[in-house]
Amino acid sequence: MSDQSKAVVIKPTEGNRRALISRFGDKEFGAALTVEQFIALSNAYGLNPFMGHITPFQGRPYIEEQGWLHLINREVPGQLVGVESRPATKAEYDTFGVSTDDYFAVAAVTRRWGPGSEVIFTRRAIIARRLTLPTENERAAIARGSKVRHVVEDPWDMVEKQARVRALRMGFADVLRKAGGELPSIEEAEAVAAASEPGVIEGEARIVEADAPNADKADWGRLWATARDLGMLQPEVHAIFGAPKDESALAEWARGQAKSRGISLQQQVEDLADMLEAKRQGTEA
Repeated sequence: MSDQSKAVVIKPTEGNRRALISRFGDKEFGAALTVEQFIALSNAYGLNPFMGHITPFQGRPYIEEQGWLHLINREVPGQLVGVESRPATKAEYDTFGVSTDDYFAVAAVTRRWGPGSEVIFTRRAIIARRLTLPTENERAAIARGSKVRHVVEDPWDMVEKQARVRALRMGFADVLRKAGGELPSIEEAEAVAAASEPGVIEGEARIVEADAPNADKADWGRLWATARDLGMLQPEVHAIFGAPKDESALAEWARGQAKSRGISLQQQVEDLADMLEAKRQGTEA
């Protein structure tokens, strides 16, 4: 585990508990992720929720862009060469089957990989247009002066940020392991927090090692989870990408695609998952 002696520790005091609920909303905490558990997980990785490093989201801790930059600069200084993001081109909209009404962005992270070499990790993000428009109930709430949290007010900025976070997570997933192992259990996180004393303040997924180009391993979890959300079985997924029906055929086909494109197998799998994600967004419209 890395040296986090300079990391700020968030104590599970009543003041901090109230401050986190005020900052993120009480709906973000519950049985799946209590405030105390969120504090313990933040401390396990030396991330500060009051500095925008980490946030609760749908019962899970979500590391924000500033959190990834903080982790990377702390754990592997000098390895992040650059981060870029942009709106997708018309050709990319067409390739991934994204509706022209939706917001679609592409981000690339460049990482220094050994002496004299660099690796570029590319990821995409989509925000459906419907998420930028309040429902009838939300319009009524807005008229009463209430804030509607989940309506995206600046979709282009948000979708580029999402793409950058995905690219950082893909390019530096091993940094989480370096920082504190795989996502710890609540008990492990609390033990780490209890062992850390300096810098006290008041009031304020599985991990996959990053692959070198053309590496022969990949995490297919996101692709199959998206397929499951679409109600698609293996033969349907194979058919979408034009791969043979045999059980291992998609993996072999993806390896061939990655080799011909000069990218890592993980990048190829992420590209396929992006295509399915675009299809899922379209079915929910």
